[in-house]
Amino acid sequence: MDVVEDFEELREIYGPPNERSLKKQLSRFDKHCRAFIARSPFLVIASSDPSGRCDASPKG
Repeated sequence: MDVVEDFEELREIYGPPNERSLKKQLSRFDKHCRAFIARSPFLVIASSDPSGRCDASPKG
């Protein structure tokens, strides 16, 4: 199995993100997000700090 070692190698495999996927990034939840979350029995919210380190917190 191959291992992706860094961001540049990941870009070589997958290429840049699609413009539509970049537009899905939100700085806060809108009313549609809140309605979806309210109806979800389980949710994982992920965020990242300014250096790009991610954290995911499961709730349910």
